[in-house]
Amino acid sequence: MSRAMRGVTLIELMIAVAIVAILAAVAYPAYTSFVAESRRNEAKKELSTLTVLQEQYYADNASYASSLAALGLTAAGVTTYNSESAYYTISLTASAAASTYTVKATAIGSQLNADSDCRSFTINEQGAKAAVNASGSSNPECW
Repeated sequence: MSRAMRGVTLIELMIAVAIVAILAAVAYPAYTSFVAESRRNEAKKELSTLTVLQEQYYADNASYASSLAALGLTAAGVTTYNSESAYYTISLTASAAASTYTVKATAIGSQLNADSDCRSFTINEQGAKAAVNASGSSNPECW
């Protein structure tokens, strides 16, 4: 007499679990890398916004703003602010004569740990862009 087969054997179940585990092991690092890379756009957006604000300020005052407060982004005396989702700290450095400036976005929190390739971004009044990785080396691929 042959018995009709019903259900799933333990071996079949273990094979299915192993396949799912392999797929997850491949997909998760790719996903986290994609998320960290997509968060870089927040830093780039903030720096682009600051560059536009500086150029508007220059058109009105014949010099660049020497602080974030002069641009209306922070209270007087506050030198940094966090980006919208708080993955980057934004700062502004201006020359004494306010003829040059550099804005910088530095990764903080979970982005600091997730993105070692592009830890900070800078852009200056000439539009020169730079990025630095976790070891302090320049990484032009970030922009």
